[in-house]
Amino acid sequence: MPASLTDSEELYRDLFDNAPVGYHEVDAQGRLVRVNQTELLMLGYEPNEMIGRFAWEFVVEAISREAFAAKIAGALPLAPFERTFRRKDGSVLPVMLEERLLHDVDGQVCGIRTTVFDITARKAVERALRESEERYRQLVELSPDAILVHCEGKLVFCNGAAGRLFGAAKPEALLGRRALDFVHAESRELAREQGHKLRGEQASVPAVELRIVRLDGSPVEVEVLAMPFAHRGKDAVLVVIRDITLRKLAEQQIRSLAYHDPLTALPNRILFSDRLTMATAQANRQQHKVGVLFVDLDRFKAINDSLGHAIGDKLLQSVARRIQSCLREGDTVSRLGGDEFTLVLPGLREAIDATRAADKILAALRVPFRLEGCELKVSASIGISLYPDDGLEIDALVRNADVAMYRAKEQGRDGHQLYAAGPLRRRSDRPSFIGKT
Repeated sequence: MPASLTDSEELYRDLFDNAPVGYHEVDAQGRLVRVNQTELLMLGYEPNEMIGRFAWEFVVEAISREAFAAKIAGALPLAPFERTFRRKDGSVLPVMLEERLLHDVDGQVCGIRTTVFDITARKAVERALRESEERYRQLVELSPDAILVHCEGKLVFCNGAAGRLFGAAKPEALLGRRALDFVHAESRELAREQGHKLRGEQASVPAVELRIVRLDGSPVEVEVLAMPFAHRGKDAVLVVIRDITLRKLAEQQIRSLAYHDPLTALPNRILFSDRLTMATAQANRQQHKVGVLFVDLDRFKAINDSLGHAIGDKLLQSVARRIQSCLREGDTVSRLGGDEFTLVLPGLREAIDATRAADKILAALRVPFRLEGCELKVSASIGISLYPDDGLEIDALVRNADVAMYRAKEQGRDGHQLYAAGPLRRRSDRPSFIGKT
């Protein structure tokens, strides 16, 4: 053999065996006829352990001999594909294979040469990405908050919580809809303003409270956070919605406790003071009077002591309802504590308007109460003061109504008295109204 051919063959063998990737050649029947050193090291075999065996014996996946024959015949394209090799020690190796047909001196197909790429690192990255994606997918799907993606004017993603929030049988039922379609009419202007800010600033906007509408038409109070988001290369908005119905109810209960009497649910001293302040301000503008009535039940202590506090509490609740039934829209009745009630009657023209209201309350309370099988007869004493005649300050008006109420008791109870300036006695244990709860 000429030296040049020998040198060329040695060079080819050196390149073949020491290539950074695996190479093997199979004959037309699929038997290995050559395997380079790199592939042998990949799989842990000696040459004699691979040469002469079918190539698919080293592959984990099932390989059809018919498919191999089709490749040899040129009936199947030789595109890159992935396989899993089994090493000698039983472990597996993920690989990418690229094939090329081999021809003999007559130009006939005599086999296939295959380049083998170790893709272990790539597979590890892909697996890590899948696991990471799965973790985030689970976080999104298991989130108690509704998560939506709005892109090109429609919803393109909704998690399970979104489906439940909007009352959809499946989250997919929401896809293709406009997010604004689910915003209550009362909140649409605010929602549009948030959308303009989002598009203008290209940054997250502060969370806002909105009212949305479920598929069945029922409203829900929610908190909405929106931020710019890239979805498949397109500008989108990521929307996180939290149902705050329970929070709103809790806030309402807190406000109620702060401004209402827990037994009767009537306004307490604080709210009564606010209502009286507003009424006097309005009276100044409209040149009207404001009536302040102080109602104290007669001999309530005897009922409470003889029948017990449970009956006493039910009586106070019934009395509160009776008084409320006598009032106009805009009037206010509050419970100061015990058996004492105060009223604000705005928009009066004369003192007689207040006395008529007092007569109506007294008449209503004279109707016997039936509680727990008992018939209870109740009366009350009512004191009346007028703004601005009997005082300009809240404390003075309530104090003077209290003085008038005490005079009504002196006059025999079950009646009312207008406040009259002078050396009238008043109970010394009456606390100041301002600042008390």
